[in-house]
Amino acid sequence: MKKTILVTGATDGIGLVTARALAKAGHRVIVHGRNSAKAQRVIQEIRHTTGNPDVDYLVADLFSMTAIQQMAQQFCRHDDHLDVLINNAGAVLDNQWSSGAIKSSNGRLTATILRRMNKPFGIMALCQLLLVICCIGLPNRIVIRQPF
Repeated sequence: MKKTILVTGATDGIGLVTARALAKAGHRVIVHGRNSAKAQRVIQEIRHTTGNPDVDYLVADLFSMTAIQQMAQQFCRHDDHLDVLINNAGAVLDNQWSSGAIKSSNGRLTATILRRMNKPFGIMALCQLLLVICCIGLPNRIVIRQPF
């Protein structure tokens, strides 16, 4: 049976491999990423390699509660249900964080704190919004992968 599956952090790594495998199995897959151009390239690659045209994307920075809310609303405007939510997204610890946007005497400690704070709140917010706004209902599944 074909399912609608949203995979966060699916533009790279384990999330990408997961999204590709689910698309190959014939499911409707929604890829989440932070970068629209990268997400577009990824869904084109998945469509091409799997032969499944039912692959779309959503963009949100999971450090932003506003972006998470907008992503959930956008999802619910286009889909009336969600069978599986795979929370795979990890923290983004790129130059924005390491070049002075957030300073501490120990940059490594800051990165660790940011990653550990982001995961639970971002996951909780996305799950709650999807539950409240539209579409997750029993017996659907939420899978959380901790990339720590």
